[in-house]
Amino acid sequence: MIAQVTRSEGVLFEGQWLPLAGLSVFQAKVLLQDTGNISYFADAILNGRSVPVAHLLGRADRLEFVQRFGVKAGDNRTIKEAISEAILIAYPELLEMADKVKTLNLPTDRSLDLMAGMVAEWAEKRFGPPGKSVLTVLAEIVDRLERIESPRIPMSQKEIEILEALEEGPMIGEELAIKAGYEYDGHMKGVLASLVKRRVIGNKRPGGYFLVGKQES
Repeated sequence: MIAQVTRSEGVLFEGQWLPLAGLSVFQAKVLLQDTGNISYFADAILNGRSVPVAHLLGRADRLEFVQRFGVKAGDNRTIKEAISEAILIAYPELLEMADKVKTLNLPTDRSLDLMAGMVAEWAEKRFGPPGKSVLTVLAEIVDRLERIESPRIPMSQKEIEILEALEEGPMIGEELAIKAGYEYDGHMKGVLASLVKRRVIGNKRPGGYFLVGKQES
């Protein structure tokens, strides 16, 4: 049991002011996990808004953990199947993430690797580092996302070569054009603009263009 402190020193959790100021949300989640019966898949709500687990707690903050979904017992699905299905319903951004990957028209193994990395990054940022049991749920989510049919936008050879070049990491336009084997001319700039508009790639100074899902924060 954690000793209580005054409002000016602590963080409010379930009606008690606790000495959590200065800790990250994830550190607080670990400390409170047993006494607060907090699920790994519970969102952190700080002062009424959702925050990532890396967020630092301040004095007089009000913290709660809320799981967006429930899982029915007694059906014919395994627990990981039930949880993964509920998560996909509760977090539609995962479907958007899958659509982004599928627009790249990558081979299946590369598509799965990229999608798995994006889902793992999403989960760690939102809920914290996953344990072994959570990793099996995330793998089931990736498998379900891969099976969902999404419209794939045909890509030109130039676009494919741009994406292959960006697999090595972010780079500015001139460097990217050379790496892909093209001149950095008006047409290349137009192709890059189209990819950015479709959110296949991003462009952020000073690093330059990057493959969405690998460098997006």
